[in-house]
Parts: sequence; C-alpha cells; structure tokens
Amino acid sequence: MYGSEMAILIPDVDHADCFLFLGMNPAVSKMVWLDIVADGWNRIIAAQARGADLIVVDPRETQTTRKANTHVRVKPGQDWALLLAIIKVVFEHSWQHQEDCNAASGVSIIQEIAEGADIADLSLRCGVAVEQIVDIATRFAKANSAVCVARTGISQNKNGTVAEWLSHVLNLITGRIDKQGGRYFSHGVFKDALKFLDKLAPPIARRSRIGNHEAISGAYPLAILADEILTPGEDQIRALIINGGNPVISGPDGARLDAAFEDLDLLVAIDFFQRESHRHADWLIPGSHFLERDEFYLLFSGFYDRSFTQLGRQVVPPPNGVKTEWDFYVDLCLAMKAPFNGVLGFNAVIRLSRKLAQLTKNPRLAFNVRWIWALIVKLATPLRWKDIANQPQGLVYGEKTYGHLKSALKTVDGKIAAAPVNFVAALQRRVNSSEGLEAQSDYPLQLVSLRDNTMMNSWLVETVKRKGIGGDFIEIHPSDAERYAIEDNQIVRVRSSIGQTDIKTMVSEKIAPGTVCIPHGWGSRLFDPVNGTDSEVKGVNRNLLIASDDLDELSGMPSLNGTFVAVSALQ
Repeated sequence: MYGSEMAILIPDVDHADCFLFLGMNPAVSKMVWLDIVADGWNRIIAAQARGADLIVVDPRETQTTRKANTHVRVKPGQDWALLLAIIKVVFEHSWQHQEDCNAASGVSIIQEIAEGADIADLSLRCGVAVEQIVDIATRFAKANSAVCVARTGISQNKNGTVAEWLSHVLNLITGRIDKQGGRYFSHGVFKDALKFLDKLAPPIARRSRIGNHEAISGAYPLAILADEILTPGEDQIRALIINGGNPVISGPDGARLDAAFEDLDLLVAIDFFQRESHRHADWLIPGSHFLERDEFYLLFSGFYDRSFTQLGRQVVPPPNGVKTEWDFYVDLCLAMKAPFNGVLGFNAVIRLSRKLAQLTKNPRLAFNVRWIWALIVKLATPLRWKDIANQPQGLVYGEKTYGHLKSALKTVDGKIAAAPVNFVAALQRRVNSSEGLEAQSDYPLQLVSLRDNTMMNSWLVETVKRKGIGGDFIEIHPSDAERYAIEDNQIVRVRSSIGQTDIKTMVSEKIAPGTVCIPHGWGSRLFDPVNGTDSEVKGVNRNLLIASDDLDELSGMPSLNGTFVAVSALQ
C-alpha cells in the first residue's frame, strides 16, 4: 500500500475517540508489536475515561475485552469478512472521507467489491450479527477521530494478510491515515526512513524454492524451512544457524522440522539454553545477555510513538568465553573469508583495526558495532552521535507530528495504493469461496492461541520465574464440553489433520462456543549439554497440531490461530 515493506503506521492512542482493536490484547502486550506505544494500555484506558469508545474483536474473553465498551466475538480466521462488512456499511451510507479516498489509488476497486458483497453472507462467515456490524461501522465512521488496529490474533492464519490490509483500508476510507487520533507515520531519527531501510534490506526478487513464496523484508516463511532442508536440488539448505530462536516450538509441524534439523550437515545454536530446536546441534554457542552488551535500536526509531532514542550501555561484562553475537558473526566472516556485510576489502580494515588496538592497548580502536551506529547516525539522520552517547537516559529529539506519510510514500505514483493487485485477487477468492460457511465434520472446533505477560514467546519458558507450569491446559466452552462428554480438569486428546497431543481441560465461558484455546510457546524440552541429565519439559506444544502446507498465499503464514481440531476424552 505504501510502496515499502517497512512502512509502519503508529496508532495515536492519546487523541483517538474510538478504538477498533482486532486480535490483540494490549492489557497484556502493552501495545508493543512492530509499532511501540510506551505505556500504551494505560494511555488507552485514560482516553476511555475521557469518553473514548473501545471496541475489541476477539473470540475469547481477555483482560482487554473486560475493559471494552463492546466485545465482539468473531470466528477465528474470519476477521477479513467482518472488516469487509464494516467497509461495505461505510460506503453504503457515504460515510467515507472523500478527500482521502480521492488522494489514494484503487479505492473504487475496494468500493465495488464491498458493494457487491452480501452482508448477510459476511455476517455468517464471521459470526457477527448484521446489526452489530452496522453498529460498529456507525460508531467508528462517525467518531471525530478513530483508529483501527489489527495484530497477532488475525495475522497468524491463512486469511491474515487480507484482514490486516482491510484494517488499513478502513482507516484510509474514513480519513484516519496520518491524522491526529488515527494511524500516523514517523521517520524516527532518519531523514528518509523508508529510503534508508529499503537500502539496508532491499527487496529480494528471488522467490522461494519451495512454494514459490515472495520474500518479505528479506525473509521467507518458517513454514517451508523443513522442505527447504529435506528436498534435494539446487540451493537446498544444508547448514543453519539458530540465533535466539526455538522454531520447532514456535512454528508449525514441529515434528517434521525437528526431523529436518537432524538431517542437516551443520546446525549451530546461539542461546542461553539448549532448547527443543537445538537437540541436534553440532555446536552450542553461548549467547550474550542484553545487560552484557551495548544496545542501540536505531532502526526501530520510526516505530516508536515518541521521538526518542537511546544508547543502552553494557552493565556487566560477559562471562569468560562468551562473545556478543555481533563479535561472533564478525569473527565468523573473517574465518570464512566472507566479506563482512558483503563489502569487499572490509575484512582487511577489521584485521588492521584489531592489530592497532592490540599495539596501543586501546580496545576501542578495534572495529566494533559502535562504528556502524555512529556512521548511520552521521549519514542518515540529523542527529549527532556525540549527543546520543552523552545521554544515558536517552534523547528526546522532537515532538509528535503528523502528515509525513505522503512525502515518504515509495509507490510509483506517490499515492497510497489502496488495492494492490495480489491483495484484491486474494480477497475476491475468499468472497467467492465457501470457506467459513461449511462446518468441519472430522474437526469441528477451531484452535486459537493465548499469551500472558511472562510468556509472550517460546524463549521465555526458561528465562522467567513463575508460579507453577503454564501451557498445560485447553480451554473449552461448557456447551462444547457437554456435547463431547468432557469434564473440567480431565485429560483429553486433541487431534488435527497432522498431529495430536494430550492435555488437561479447563471448561470456561471465556472461550466462544466452537473454539478452543491452548497457550502458545510451551512444550519445549530443556536439555543439559554439560551433565547429560534427563530433559525437562514445561507445558504442551500446541503447534504440533498446525500444518505447514496450509498457508496464507500472500505471507506464507500458517493457521496458528484457526486450525480445525477435534477434542475427545481419553478412555
């Protein structure tokens, strides 16, 4: 839409009169995703206390829905239908912001699709009554300022890209893009953020060998990694470095990915622990803690809702033998005689700087990451490295301003592209299909995920102290429990088309009928590479139930939220 994969729009939570949140739980996540709104949830609650309207779309009751003015229970994976229905109502009542619609390209295409869609059909797909759809559209379109934000819950299924796109379309047609109280663009510390970021990670023309997927921000889908390893042919992956990740747990079909890792010629893991994904590792490299190294999130400055940047300083030195990841990769380039960052001749500069540091006994003269940071600040920002380095509590370099997106757009015609061809085609396929209308006889329930504030991702299982073990239950609605003769706190078997797992039940009205919930990120074994004692495991890996071949055709995302499953009591 904006001509760059790195264009991030930030919700202006302090000035919005209406919030429409889909697939997000900011009471837990604190409004930290790609865009970072510091203390965001408390600021949203403060806005609500001043009269702002909070509408939250989620199939499950959460800490956020309990505070909402309206909680909308939607069928997992069908948020796109709800958003298209809201857009339809906006156009039918001529509530669109015509000036902003005229300034963009392709709005008429969206309008034609929306007007041609049957709202009763869309209602049936998403499970939200027509009357409630109209009410949401009315409140959002008629508010003086409003912001629609869609996040993890809707993006992590095979309809996620279409839904995320439609959330931006809704903001666009109602005049909420780059406006106070809507979603706005910030260059951060950069003179031209998108130009710099696109140069740093230029688009990759090559599509994936498996599945013909497009690279997004330089990355291919995790879901195809196992096949990229196991399928013979040119460019077959035979060596892999896992840096601070646990993809066997966090990705789909972990059993197949685990088998693929065993088949590799070389597997290197950089981490604090030997986790599930590292059990076949040839080398275990100890990672450095964030307190053991300098940190400077320069590239993310345009994602913050405040004009703030900070150089985080090393607090304690790393243990003997532990290098920062930066130094590890620099040393690896030198050992492999691979040009650092692809720059021919730079390895010689690195070696020379190290010799000079050794001769003068001044370690600062050796090439280090601060060289790169200072160079970027000098070439791409109006700030001075000295000013940043001399402010240990961080530097506030400006006030929040709006209206920068138009000049930053990288589209060919300089307009917001409301209707990218591949997005429109994907939407049309969904409108014309029967998906979401037909029940699954073998797998009648849909699985969604859950995170808490000490377990946002799989690598927090071992690193956060908590009372008890989480991730060992499946939430099921009382009506579904009765239908399948399941009791509370009973061990049940959960099956999908590719796997199964056993887990205890939690019968709860928090979850919608027809939907079940298992927390994300658990079930990773923790190994002892020194003493070889028995592995420890916490919780259940729900992603063993997720297929790696049923993907969003636009992003390659599997149905982490929305996979159909069956639940039965163990005899």
